[in-house]
This record gives sequence, structure tokens and C-alpha cells, in this order.
Amino acid sequence: MSTFSINISQAEIEQLNYERFAYPQPMVQKRILSVYLKGAFNYSNQSIGLIADLHPNTVSYWIGVTRSQVIKDCLPIIMDQCSELEVHSESILSSFSQQPRSMQQMPQNVSGK
Repeated sequence: MSTFSINISQAEIEQLNYERFAYPQPMVQKRILSVYLKGAFNYSNQSIGLIADLHPNTVSYWIGVTRSQVIKDCLPIIMDQCSELEVHSESILSSFSQQPRSMQQMPQNVSGK
């Protein structure tokens, strides 16, 4: 298995550093972490696999994706696996906004006494 470095800017490394903790899905965080470790420290794919709990071939794939595209184009691909509810977020938020119900508005005793 060959190891190679990727050329990304310091700003892109900082963006990856933020996203590897901020992104809500753990698997995507692992993928971002693998690209971050390669870009920032040039670790071997085997080492990155051990750190991120990924197979070295998976690490190699994500590094290859990053090498073939600019990082800003790669992050949406890495983060492609968003929640199925994400596409409905606006309608869910709208529904909650139209029908707000706090705990103070709910009846405390429903027993009918």
C-alpha cells in the first residue's frame, strides 16, 4: 500500500480540524479526521486507520478523493451521508413554530377532580 501526501492549505486544515469535532455524525467525523491527519501530519494510512478505527484501504480511498478534488468540494462528498430528516428540517421547524406548546400550558392534573 503506497503512502502519499496531500497538499492542502493551512486554512483548509483548520476547517477540517473544526469539522472533525463539529459534524454530528460519527462516521463522517472519522472520515474528516483521516483527511485531517494526512494533511496536517502526513501520517501513514495504517496509522490513521488505527487512530480513526478505519481500515487502511478506507483511509486510502478518502485520501484519494481529497487528492482528486479541492477540499471545499470534497467536504460535501465526505459529509454526504446526512440524516434523512435533514431535507425536512424546514417543515419540521415550521410545524413546531406554528404549534408551540410549553410545559406551563399543559394541564397539570387530568384526573377530572
